[in-house]
Amino acid sequence: MDKTIRLNTKLIKNLSKVLYMPAAEIVAVTGMNRSTWYRIAESPQIITVQQLLLVANSLHVPVRRFFSTDRTDIVGKREDYITELYEECAYDADMLQSTVDARPDISWQQAADATGVTRDNLRMSLLAVTHTPVVRFLKACEAWGIDPFTILTDPNPEPVKETSKAKKQADLRAEISELRKDIRALSETVGELTRKYEALTKKHDALARRVSVNFENVNGSHISIAADELMPPEPDK
Repeated sequence: MDKTIRLNTKLIKNLSKVLYMPAAEIVAVTGMNRSTWYRIAESPQIITVQQLLLVANSLHVPVRRFFSTDRTDIVGKREDYITELYEECAYDADMLQSTVDARPDISWQQAADATGVTRDNLRMSLLAVTHTPVVRFLKACEAWGIDPFTILTDPNPEPVKETSKAKKQADLRAEISELRKDIRALSETVGELTRKYEALTKKHDALARRVSVNFENVNGSHISIAADELMPPEPDK
């Protein structure tokens, strides 16, 4: 996996605000115990895979959208999450078991060491025998190098990422800043070339005024006459 996949705890904590859905309504739609949901909203990292799937499938929010690969959790708008043509998400424990069995380079003990849970307890929880915290599931997948979405299946299409207005403005400001740097550098180059041109022009003019006309007279003697000091020739005696 190129990027670390994280649970978007900020989204879960603000789910009522994002979906314009009071906590009581989320409880009613999901059938979850009220106190359980309030604990999850207060500390999203405690949510289990089973609870997350219950929320996702009840609210028609693709489970993949409860995760993030960004350094900071980003929360979008209601339309970024609720999907009209929703397909149910699921946890495929059989796929997990077959993946671990088929790969000699990974083991249950390897994931147990990464999660801090005993091998047997981890195996039972990840095979859906007991409830599995999402963060534990992600740590195990990271230790194995497994894409969690091959186990936590989401058949819904990924949303088309649209650049936010704020990001567009930031990109535009950065581009303008770079252009200004280029303009300053070009201006300095033009100024330097102009100064060189003026210096060369002065030298040229000075040389033109003092250019010497060299020639040899009939007797072979060398005569040098400055152009700006030329006088009419004296008459023959």
